[in-house]
Amino acid sequence: MLISGFENRKGTTLRMQRKLDTCDIDDEIITEGTVNLLYAYSMNDIDDFFKPIEFPFPEMGSKRLVLLGSSMPPEILADDTTTMDFVHNNFEFPFTSDTSYGCTAFHVPRDQFGGKYHAIKFEAVFDSEHEKLIHHQFLLGCKLPDGLEPNRFHGETFQCAEQLNFLLRYCGYVIFSWGIGMEPFFYPEHMGVSFGGPNDPELFILQSHYHIPTDGQSTDDRDDSSGIRITLTRKLRHYDAGTLHVGHMPSPNHLIPPGEPNFFTSADCPNRCIDWGLGSNGTIQIAAVFIHTHERGTSVKVKVIRNGIELPWLAYDKNYSFRHQYTRLLTPEFTLQKGDSIRVECTYNTTADNVVIMGGYRRNAEMCISTLIYYPRKSLDTCLSWPLHDQLRNRLNHSIPPQYALNFLSTVNWRNDLTMRRNFRIALNMSSQTSLCTSLDLPERVISHTFRPVLIRWPYEPPYTCIDPLLLTPR
Repeated sequence: MLISGFENRKGTTLRMQRKLDTCDIDDEIITEGTVNLLYAYSMNDIDDFFKPIEFPFPEMGSKRLVLLGSSMPPEILADDTTTMDFVHNNFEFPFTSDTSYGCTAFHVPRDQFGGKYHAIKFEAVFDSEHEKLIHHQFLLGCKLPDGLEPNRFHGETFQCAEQLNFLLRYCGYVIFSWGIGMEPFFYPEHMGVSFGGPNDPELFILQSHYHIPTDGQSTDDRDDSSGIRITLTRKLRHYDAGTLHVGHMPSPNHLIPPGEPNFFTSADCPNRCIDWGLGSNGTIQIAAVFIHTHERGTSVKVKVIRNGIELPWLAYDKNYSFRHQYTRLLTPEFTLQKGDSIRVECTYNTTADNVVIMGGYRRNAEMCISTLIYYPRKSLDTCLSWPLHDQLRNRLNHSIPPQYALNFLSTVNWRNDLTMRRNFRIALNMSSQTSLCTSLDLPERVISHTFRPVLIRWPYEPPYTCIDPLLLTPR
């Protein structure tokens, strides 16, 4: 329904409204996930409204948007806000590989802040030539063991994967997550990320994932100074915000067969891990959710299971787009408590692939990750898991030992062996998982746990908004 419209030198603006659910089976329901908007217009005004309109219009297209749950900027930022950039200093990424992970370390002593600040906004900043080459970026917080001084690492740049087992092992706190297409994120007015406080990190690492096209269209300039910009305020908000990184550990255990239009995987963060991180005061409020897969991901769902009951989903994007990622605000916020477990489910389309796709950090590998923004901050940073493939059987229904599972799966003719495709789906759903949970603040920084995914006894059903007046049944 058209509400208003006007023209000026900038162009034409139309304001319209539509029900989220029109109760018409031929209409798309507008959800809190990605919406694909179609548009068409003519550059010429219509002089005769009774004259048939020629179609198609010369100007047509589409745009992916998030219409509900977007982070909206406040009308006025506080007067005392300042910005801080965590950017590479002409980091030289190689052209010898299609994927490169660049890391730069920053030592920012607490006394440099002169007191505690809250970060209330973060956004990506780019070298103009490199924006299309950056796949995602993380700002990581680090806490080093005694004997390692953070100032010795300030300004160091390195290929993250080459030193993954050294410095990055102390940097499991994902403070900010940015993905392709993501707009600036503004924290709700009651929370902010603490910087300069007595327990805050003093060493940070900017991690950028570069994807270098192999079609010869990439820039010749290999020196990059892109990164993340944060907006800080001294007017502290009521809560310190934290992040919890959950989902599938990027590894070959995350295996997706080729030729699948809708292949489903899931990864659990078990209640043992959540209880460990939440401590005695065992509740947090989840305020926002970021979801991430690579190019084959088509839908992502993040759910909480409590006492066998599947609660209303934290996030569900059935039209997930790798090129339009976002952080979704929750309304209302969700209370996570001890005893809960979190499950991240991803669906992939591999019909264009001829070989097995495995989890990993490269762009042609896959991921299934979610970052939960919550308050108040607790001692839990990461909870990633992977399947053990301990229920796998071959075509003759003989059990395959878990230690040989990946080697066996690499020999399967996935395109033609329908029996193994079926067996693998069943085995994956029944498989045990191992979780790896990390915390910068707890004395035991890492715990690992092997478990059976919790059984959902009462699945969640979204509320029905449309009733058939003749049958008196939900649509």
